[in-house]
Amino acid sequence: MKTKAPLRRREVLLRLVLLALLLYSLLHYAAARQQLARTEAAAEILTKEHAELEREHETLEKRLAEGESAQALEARARTELGLVRPGEIIFYFSEDGEDG
Repeated sequence: MKTKAPLRRREVLLRLVLLALLLYSLLHYAAARQQLARTEAAAEILTKEHAELEREHETLEKRLAEGESAQALEARARTELGLVRPGEIIFYFSEDGEDG
């Protein structure tokens, strides 16, 4: 009857190891689902921003096609949309002349 005790101990150990692996897998699955949800939310926000930028682009293209000069269009893009040319650096100064 000595062989039953080590066999029973092996069964318990095997079950504990399998339970630990199952818990580990479930935790990683839950973390992956959370990351997927965050990524999908970020993708949705970016899709909406992209659609808005596409509409702005179409509006500017229409204005250009209607004869608005490139200089006037650029001035409007700078003032209304805050756009700059690549490599440009924008400096903002306060009205009252204070630092900070």
